[in-house]
Amino acid sequence: MVKSIALFGTIGWFVFTPIWMSRKLPIDAAEVEI
Repeated sequence: MVKSIALFGTIGWFVFTPIWMSRKLPIDAAEVEI
């Protein structure tokens, strides 16, 4: 259960990161950059 949530969260993060970078949140994207 925890693995599924972690995997889903990771996939969602990788999907939402480029969307955020494509949108008008460059500061947010740079801040979340790891």
